Amino acid sequence: AAGPERARAVGREREQLHLVLLRQLVEQGPGPARQHRLHPLRARQEMMQNPRLMNIKTFVDVVALGTGWRQILFFTYGLNYYWGGLDTFGYHVLNVLLHIGNVFLVYAIILAAVRGRPDSKFAAFAGAAVFGVHTMLSSAVSYVAGRSSVLCATFYFAAILMFLKALETTRKPVRILYLVLTAASGLLAFQAKQEAISLPLFLAALVFLRSEKKDWRWIAPLAAIPLVAIVLMRDQLASLFASVSKNQVLVSAGF
Repeated sequence: AAGPERARAVGREREQLHLVLLRQLVEQGPGPARQHRLHPLRARQEMMQNPRLMNIKTFVDVVALGTGWRQILFFTYGLNYYWGGLDTFGYHVLNVLLHIGNVFLVYAIILAAVRGRPDSKFAAFAGAAVFGVHTMLSSAVSYVAGRSSVLCATFYFAAILMFLKALETTRKPVRILYLVLTAASGLLAFQAKQEAISLPLFLAALVFLRSEKKDWRWIAPLAAIPLVAIVLMRDQLASLFASVSKNQVLVSAGF
């Protein structure tokens, strides 16, 4: 019994070391986090696009900002403005912290997806490291308005991780809990950025690829959710994207 227990302890220590190295790589490496002070004037311009944000005086105003579309996104903006006004440092620090959290989630997702293979931890570390420093994410992390993508990714990845854990467990109450957390994370991702509407389709693909016996009772409803949502919310979605597309500052920042 000591042998397997020792192996598990070594595995946990290696995972903890990987997380420490990933955090240092994101903070000190040549990736998006190193650019968090490059756009102070652009950041202020992005913040001033929202008059409700500029009128925040109390914490009640912050809570009120989290209504309508993208509630959780604007709530985080409201918190930043309440704490630091137009000082861009706090906005970028939160973006970087969210990005580090996303790197950890990518590590956990890859680890869960390839668990049991001898090179699983190396694969998870390599994949998360590439994600952490990839220049494709520079705008999302360094621009204030790019937080919509970073925050959406946080809950999107959390939903994927919870769903993978639901597929792995054989205990029905635990599976139900993971599925509830998946749904909650997916909803929060959608409230950060509506591109998260693709999540159910991605989860359907996971079920299809990971199941020897294709259970269409799961796959078909999951795949249908984005189409149903688009039909039911087409007017709201059209209005949202029309208002955003008119604002070139937000478009160029990835909002």
